[in-house]
Amino acid sequence: MANFKIETMTFHNPTDHMIKLDAIGLDPVPPKSDAEIPLTLAAPTRKDNGTRGKSALEQVAPQLHPKNSKDHDAWKQTPEPVVPKSKIVAVTARPANEAPGVKTLRDLKALAEAEKSSGSPQDNVSTTATK
Repeated sequence: MANFKIETMTFHNPTDHMIKLDAIGLDPVPPKSDAEIPLTLAAPTRKDNGTRGKSALEQVAPQLHPKNSKDHDAWKQTPEPVVPKSKIVAVTARPANEAPGVKTLRDLKALAEAEKSSGSPQDNVSTTATK
C-alpha cells in the first residue's frame, strides 16, 4: 500500500455560519474555524484570456480565504500558463499533469518553508510570480 501525502493549505471561515463543502467532497467548515483544503481544490485556474479563474473552492465557498497572509497573496495571483507538451509517443516516463495553480502554490509554500527553516529574515526577497 502506497503512502500518499496530500498537500493542503489552511483556510479560515470568518462567518457565523456553517459552510458546506459537499459539492467538492469535503466536510463542512464550522463558523469561525479553520479547515485544511487540498491544493488541487484550492489552486486558482487560468482562463483562456490569461486572467485568474476561480478555484473549485472559490466557486463553492467564496467566503473562505487562506489563513496565512503569504498564502493569501500567492493564492490571489494568476497562475503561469501551461507549457505545451509534445504529443509524440515516448517510452520514458513523464510527470503527471497538474494545474498550473497547484505548482505555483506548491513552489511558494516550499520557498516559505525554506525561509522559515533557514532562520534568517529575507526582507528584500519578493515572492511574487513573474509575468
